[in-house]
Amino acid sequence: MKKFLVALAVLASALGVACLWDYDTLRMEAAGKMDVVHVITGRFERWPDRYYKMRLERMEADLKKGGLPAVEELDRYDNAGVALDRLKRHDEAVAIIERKLERLKALDPDRKTLADHWYRYYANAGTFYAHRWFANGADREKMADLERGRELIAKAIELNPGAHFGREDVQLKIM
Repeated sequence: MKKFLVALAVLASALGVACLWDYDTLRMEAAGKMDVVHVITGRFERWPDRYYKMRLERMEADLKKGGLPAVEELDRYDNAGVALDRLKRHDEAVAIIERKLERLKALDPDRKTLADHWYRYYANAGTFYAHRWFANGADREKMADLERGRELIAKAIELNPGAHFGREDVQLKIM
């Protein structure tokens, strides 16, 4: 039991800094702020809940209004999903990222033109499922969300092996 609790604590800390993709991730990478020390220590800027609530409101309004170019629409799903995840609204995060999957299937059924969005779907969805498993008590008798998350993270790594400086490899091993 002691080994399980130690493993659970390590898993929780690793998934707490798991890879999520939204505007902030792209902005920080573009600015060169994702240095090795920050990646190893899991030190990332975080915003207060109000920030994510405001982002969610904007993203939902854009999606409801429609008429966005496909790539911008897909970005909105990622941003809304990450906001929901940060707000600990895990069921909603999973639901919105699965909506993105449906749009991806419609827009790019051969998975050839929107490769980055396919990767982001798998990375975000895998993380959302894992976070939901933890939020629901990390029950070892009910592993479906964690197993689904692991499958999705593995697929994300397959599509983009070097993303986040290899942090997803660590996330997958811990999962």
